[in-house]
Amino acid sequence: VGESTLNVDSPAVFLPVTIAHELAHQRGVAAEQEANFVGVMAATASANADYAYSGWLFGYLHLSNALYEADPALAAASYQTLCAEARADLAANNAYWKQWEGPVKQTGEKVYTTFLQGYGQDLGMRSYGACVDLLVEEFLTNTTSCD
Repeated sequence: VGESTLNVDSPAVFLPVTIAHELAHQRGVAAEQEANFVGVMAATASANADYAYSGWLFGYLHLSNALYEADPALAAASYQTLCAEARADLAANNAYWKQWEGPVKQTGEKVYTTFLQGYGQDLGMRSYGACVDLLVEEFLTNTTSCD
């Protein structure tokens, strides 16, 4: 079993859900997308408001990123429905990750993707975002009828 990793320099808003993600790994959930899903579910179920908010915002981030790939205008409209605090937290997260853009990020992602693929995470870095399917399955109620 690997050692848990927590980047304490990353935006504090996502530290609680990241802790839940790492605890999922410690309890045998190996796949990154599944650990993200378990992290979101555990955090949103928490009685601690910081954990719950972190989980909901993290889930929203992954869902909105997927929506942006399919329909940028709809993703932008969804973003505008968020409270000012959530938009500020997402902006701070974007600013944090933007500082790592360029050759260093590209090299780091390539190395980490190879590492992830080495233990069966075929999607590499994209496996983190693959929790979208699990989140949609959990939260989207199918309202269509098959009659």
